[in-house]
Amino acid sequence: MGLDRPRLTLRIAFAGNIALPEPPDGMRRALRQVLSAAVEQLLELAKAYRDSAARPVSSAYADQRPLLVLTTGLAEGADTEAAELWLALKEEMKERAELRLNAVLGCSVAQYRESRPPAHHAAFDRHLAECDHVLVLDGRYLKEKPPEKGADSALGKPWVDRGKPMRSRMYRAQSVYLLRQCDLLLAVADPAAEGGAGGTMETVRNAQQLGLPVTLVHTGTGAVQYVPPWQDLMALSATDLEQEQEMQLSSPLPLREWIERITGDPDMPDPGAAARADHEHGARLLRIYFSGEVRDRPSWRGRLYGRFERLFVQGSATAKDSELPGYRPYRQRAAQLGRYYTGLYRGAFLMNYALAVLAVLCAALSMLIIGKTHTELGEGVGVMFRVQEEISVRPERMGFGAAEALALLALGALKLFCLAAIIWNTWSANRNSWNALAVDFRYLAERLRTMHYLPRLGALRPPAASAPQYASRVLHQSATVWLAEALVRSIDPFGPGGALPLAGPRTNAPDVPAVIGLMRDHWLRVQLDYHARNRDAMGRMHRSLERLAIWLRRAVVALLAVDLVIIALYLLRMLDGSALLAINGAMPLLVGMAAFLPVLLASVGGIQYQSECERLHERSRIMHLVLGQRDKEAAELRARMARAGETDTDNGAWCLEALRIGEAIARDLVHEVTEWSVLYTKEVDEA
Repeated sequence: MGLDRPRLTLRIAFAGNIALPEPPDGMRRALRQVLSAAVEQLLELAKAYRDSAARPVSSAYADQRPLLVLTTGLAEGADTEAAELWLALKEEMKERAELRLNAVLGCSVAQYRESRPPAHHAAFDRHLAECDHVLVLDGRYLKEKPPEKGADSALGKPWVDRGKPMRSRMYRAQSVYLLRQCDLLLAVADPAAEGGAGGTMETVRNAQQLGLPVTLVHTGTGAVQYVPPWQDLMALSATDLEQEQEMQLSSPLPLREWIERITGDPDMPDPGAAARADHEHGARLLRIYFSGEVRDRPSWRGRLYGRFERLFVQGSATAKDSELPGYRPYRQRAAQLGRYYTGLYRGAFLMNYALAVLAVLCAALSMLIIGKTHTELGEGVGVMFRVQEEISVRPERMGFGAAEALALLALGALKLFCLAAIIWNTWSANRNSWNALAVDFRYLAERLRTMHYLPRLGALRPPAASAPQYASRVLHQSATVWLAEALVRSIDPFGPGGALPLAGPRTNAPDVPAVIGLMRDHWLRVQLDYHARNRDAMGRMHRSLERLAIWLRRAVVALLAVDLVIIALYLLRMLDGSALLAINGAMPLLVGMAAFLPVLLASVGGIQYQSECERLHERSRIMHLVLGQRDKEAAELRARMARAGETDTDNGAWCLEALRIGEAIARDLVHEVTEWSVLYTKEVDEA
C-alpha cells in the first residue's frame, strides 16, 4: 500500500504592532484583502496543480481541500484584528478550504494572559479556544512595579527592573518560534518606528535572514508592500508605501508568485530542455516514492556491493532514532529507496570492473592455451627469438585438440558475455538514473530525519540546505526539495497520533532538558556511530585498495624487468637452445600476465575512484568531530539549566538555545548530505 500524498498547505505567521491608530480602518481593510487574496490564490493554484502535464511535480498533491494555517502571538492590537478576520474567513471558506488558527505563547498560558491588559482577556480567551494548536514556550514573565517617589533603596541605588531581561528573552523566543511555524510572514507595522526585543520589526528582519518573504501592511496608511528577502526593508518609507498602495492592492501578483514558488513545481518558469528533464526526473521520483512497491530488500547488485563492503566494515549500529509517528513512514520509505538505489549504483560499477577483469583473464588464458599447443602463433613467437633452427617443428603438434578447441570456445563465449554484460549494465544504470535516485532519496531521508527531533522543540521549519558553490556539476534536487518541504508542511506532529506531549487541550509545551537528552542519546549518537563506522570502513577500503594497487604496480614493473632481461640476454647471445625453448614455452604466460595485470590495476583504481572511499573517509572523520562538538554544546546547555535552577537564576526561554543547537545539528547533517551528492555526480563507466 502506498503512502498518503502531501496535502497542499500554506502556513502564514503574523506579527503586528500592539498600538494601532484610531480608527484602524485602512489597516483593517488592507489586512482583510491580503488574507482573502492568500486564500483565493491558493485555491486557484490548487486547480492548476491538478494538471499533471503542465505541473508534473505539484500534481502529486493529494486531492483534498487546501489547508491554510495562520499563527499569531494572541496579543492585543494587530494580532486581535488578524485573528478576527481569519475566523470570519474560516467560516466563509469552509466549503472550499480548511483554515486553522494556531498560536505561539512565550510563557505559560496563565502568565501570558495575566501579562495582557484586562480589556483584552475576553478576546484572548475566545481566540485561544478557537486555536487548533498552541505552542507554549518556557519563557518567564516578571514585571515589577517601580517604587514610589522618594522610596529609594537603603543603599541609594536607582531602581532596576529585574524582570526586563526575562521579558526580552521571552518575547525574543516567541518571535523566533513564530517564524519556525511558517512559509511566509504577514506583518502590520510602521517600518520607521522603533521596536523592542522580539517586536514586529525585529521579527521581520529575522524572517528576511531566514529567506522568508514578507508582506508588510503599514499601520497608519494601510499601504501594502511585498518585501523579498533581499530588499532593504529599512530603506522603505511611508511615502513609498503610499505610492504603491493602489497598485499592490489592485493586483497582488507578488503574493501569488511567492505562494506558487513555495508550493508549486520547482523552476517552473524555466522553459529550457534541462528544466524539462529535471521535471521528468522529478515526476518519476514521485511515482517511485508513492507507489505501493516497497523495495525493502537489496537487489542482487546491492548484495554484491554489500558483500564487498562487509570486508571492511566492523561493528554495528548501537543506537536508533527516536521517531515521531507522523514522519516515520515517509522517512522509512525514503531510507529504503536510498539504500536500494545506492546498492544498484555501487553494485553496477563494481560488477563492471569485475567483468572487465574476468574478460581479460579469459583472453590471457586463451593466449596461454594457444601458446602451449604450438600453433602458428606460438611458433611465430619462437621465430622472433630465432630459435627455429634449433627447434624441430613437429607437424603433429600443430593445431588444436578437441579439449583445447572446446576450452577456447568457452573462454571466447565467456569473454563475449562479459563485454555484453558490461554494456548492458552501464546502459541500465545510466538510463534509469540509479545514482541520481540514490542521492535524491538519501537527501530526502536526511531532511525528514531532522523532523523526528526539531518538532519536539516546537520548530516545524527545518533549516534549508545551501547549494555547494564550488561544484560545477551538482545533481539537481529540485523535486526532492519540493517533496521534503511539501511533506513537512502537511504533516502535523501535534495532531492525532503525533506523539508529542501535550500540556493541555491542543497545547504543546516542549520539555527542553528531556529533548536535549533525546537529541544526544538518539539523534547525535546514531550519527556519531554511523560516521565512526563509515570513517573506519572507508579508511580500511582505501588502504586495502591502495596496497593492492602498489603490489600490482610492482608486479607490472617486475614483469617488464623480466622481459628486458630476456631481451638483453638474447642480444648478448647468452642463451642456449634449452633456455630459448623454456622461454618460448613461457612466452604465452608472460604475454597473458602483461595484458592481465595492467587491467587489474586499472580496475582497482576505478573502484577507488567510483567509491570515493578516501574522500568519504575524510568527510566522516570531519563530521564525527563536528557532531562531537555539538554533543558537548548540548551537554553544557543542560548543565547550565540545572545550575540556574539550583541557584534561582533561571531567566527562562532555554528553548532558544536548545533550538540553536538543534538547528545547527540539522544544518550540519543536511549540508553533509548535500555535499555528498557532489561526490556522487558520477555515471557508471564502461570499464
